Amino acid sequence: MAKLEWQDKEECRRRFVTAFTATGIFYFFVHGYRAFHNMYSGDALVDLYQADYAWQIALGRCFDPIWLFLRGTLLSPWLLSILAMCFLCLTVGLTADYLEMRGVVPVALLSAVMTGNVVLTCMNASFLPWLDLYVLTLLLNAAGVWCLEKKRIAWFLGGTVLLTLGLGTYQSYITFAIALVMIKLLMSLSEKGSQKEILKWLVRCGIAFLLAGLLYYGSWKLIQKCFHIWTADSYNGMASLWDYSECSIPSLLVLTYKKVLDFFWNPDVFVSLYFRGQSLSVLWVWALRIMTIAAVVLAVGMLVYKNVKYHTTAIQRVFQAVLVVLFPLGINSICVITKGTEHMLMIYAFLAVYMLAIRLAFDNVLQEKKKHWIKALAIVCIAVIFWENAVYANQVYVKRKLQEDAALSLMTRVLYDVEHSEGYIPGETPVAISGYFSRSPEIKDPEGLSDVGIFGMYNTAVFYQQTPEAFLRYYMNANVALTSLDPNLEEIQNMPLYPQKGSVAYVGDVLVIKISE
Repeated sequence: MAKLEWQDKEECRRRFVTAFTATGIFYFFVHGYRAFHNMYSGDALVDLYQADYAWQIALGRCFDPIWLFLRGTLLSPWLLSILAMCFLCLTVGLTADYLEMRGVVPVALLSAVMTGNVVLTCMNASFLPWLDLYVLTLLLNAAGVWCLEKKRIAWFLGGTVLLTLGLGTYQSYITFAIALVMIKLLMSLSEKGSQKEILKWLVRCGIAFLLAGLLYYGSWKLIQKCFHIWTADSYNGMASLWDYSECSIPSLLVLTYKKVLDFFWNPDVFVSLYFRGQSLSVLWVWALRIMTIAAVVLAVGMLVYKNVKYHTTAIQRVFQAVLVVLFPLGINSICVITKGTEHMLMIYAFLAVYMLAIRLAFDNVLQEKKKHWIKALAIVCIAVIFWENAVYANQVYVKRKLQEDAALSLMTRVLYDVEHSEGYIPGETPVAISGYFSRSPEIKDPEGLSDVGIFGMYNTAVFYQQTPEAFLRYYMNANVALTSLDPNLEEIQNMPLYPQKGSVAYVGDVLVIKISE
């Protein structure tokens, strides 16, 4: 027994060393460019100074202000990237340990999946203010289910608290914890073992999740009451969380499965060669489709193999079949909760499909003669997926940097025209920007960049109403008294679009720059 404990400790140490090493290398290969460049645009531009803590509490993210107090409210890409990388290292290590992965290769493959993916790219590219918070939430959820694996009451309470903190930081990633529990349950049911013990563990997890939900909701309401904060009724708010009166549950369930299928069948890929007018990027789309199909077939095939090998009971096999069918619903349960309004940031749990395939491909149940080609298949699948996501991420970041530079040039010209308007007094003359830069016919993606994009990215860094003001304030430190006017005013309707002559003119005492209709 002592030898076994020593071996387990040595294996655990190897998992975490591999997780930290591989994740550190992969993170800088995929997301390192982001760490060294500002690339502020959209929400990252408006919240360059994060004063939106009341809004985050209104959204239900009631513990976010605590972390902002600890790490500061000015966005530093380097600091946030380092924090996110450290949190992700721990998350990969805990996930590998929770899934009992043995050997360097499977842990490295797990790290590749959890590091090189469009969700993490989206965090870095479009939602930098919350990058570290999002990854911290993944860590809290992974640590929570890891603690629930232990049988002592102290571990149970610790796991419940961690899940509570995760819910209060970013609610959507509770699906990551659900995905880990479902993988663990599939592994347990496909092996010999006490069904009573499995049931007790599952009940313990269910109680912990329920308690975490109640503790989170109570904490949120208490914080709201103490600081007199409202409940957000936006698409990502919780005002109508359990109100399904205006939607069809069957249609919502269909949509939940459809979104999972669409994620894997229509992946975002990097821009590749063009041949006779046809983008060869479509070959990468098919490569990812084939790799995903191979991973799913591998996972299902290995589950069947394990059941035959271990002579599992009929009831175990039935439960596994039900779990496989419910797996997409579990990893995308946030779609049901949000009534279909989920977006790319919220779907990190989809990666559990690859995580399950990795775990099963390196399962010790395999006979030696079958191990090599199964492992090789898993390595090829994950390597292709990782490479595609790495190149795609770097292309997204380059486009973001180019957009930032272009926005600086554009806003410099706009400010020059404003300051050289007759009668203009800096800080006193009211200035209104009519229209949106993203809708301007003068702003177009250059050739080669139009096919690169991710959630939260448009054709310019200043694409919605608050961003031009933020750009003038943070990038240019300009003393401009911005205001707003009704774009339907006849005087504005008759103005040409910027940069044409007459596109900067007075309407009454307000200096108007007409950007788009």
